[in-house]
Amino acid sequence: SLYDFRFPNATKMLFIAENDADGATYTINMPLSYEYMERSWAKWNDGGYCDFRIDGVQLTAIVNLGEYCIGPVTYAQLIPGVNHEVNVSGSTADYGVLILTYAVP
Repeated sequence: SLYDFRFPNATKMLFIAENDADGATYTINMPLSYEYMERSWAKWNDGGYCDFRIDGVQLTAIVNLGEYCIGPVTYAQLIPGVNHEVNVSGSTADYGVLILTYAVP
């Protein structure tokens, strides 16, 4: 069970992880009927290069420790009901995760 006191109605959390070796790009389309409280991303990379893109746009890291990066995803960057291409490629062994906190009606 999940509970975030900032978002008491958010009862679901989704982690979508991908790595460079397994195909660094995937497509996501979030249901319009869900209420999304938080969108964020995290990445680990072997080469110290922070590269996490949605629809070709590099996302901003608010924490960048070289090999580890974390950042927010805005509504405009991940609009529900639209296909979005997520890419986690970068240098060598890269792993990225998109994190969604949401409520289902």
